[in-house]
Amino acid sequence: MTVRLNALLTRKGRPFRFGKEIQICGTKKKTYAKAEFQSKEHLVDKKKAQENQHLADTHDAQSFFKATKTVYGPINHGICPLCSTDGTTLLKDKEAIALRWKEHYQHLLNRNSPIAAEVLSQIPQKQIRDELAVSPNLGELCTAINQMKNNKAIGPDGIPAEVFKVGRIELAQQLHKLIQKTWEREEIPADFRNAKIFSLF
Repeated sequence: MTVRLNALLTRKGRPFRFGKEIQICGTKKKTYAKAEFQSKEHLVDKKKAQENQHLADTHDAQSFFKATKTVYGPINHGICPLCSTDGTTLLKDKEAIALRWKEHYQHLLNRNSPIAAEVLSQIPQKQIRDELAVSPNLGELCTAINQMKNNKAIGPDGIPAEVFKVGRIELAQQLHKLIQKTWEREEIPADFRNAKIFSLF
């Protein structure tokens, strides 16, 4: 009776064990697939790191930043909150944040100098170089244009260095006229004095 009962239990339990084995195999398969994916991902990351390092070593800034952007993905342009002047309020409104930055830089850039005027007067003055008072000529301007590097960030005017190089003497002459007027009037245009400040934090 016992033998027959054990045989019956064995026969009845076979489907359960078979299902359990299938489940274990499926789990192992998923674990293996996950490990394989992580291994391939690690190799890809290692290859990208080596490529980025090569770009940095060869001073290829444009390709380096492009590759870095690809690795880290798109930039989140969300609003970053700031603390108020007294540090008690967290500013989340875009206009309030802009006013807070304005207040910060007005205080930072318009502070009184800690150096006394008497100390400055004691510094020996170098001989005045009259040649520096001569207005820049067209040749100097062309030399400066040729020394500008390509693939650099453009300024507020939106004109890259490549445009000045392609424009050659025709564009340089027009730019030289503007510089001459500025030199003669001794007044810098407002566009030359404007600047954009980006806070990195």
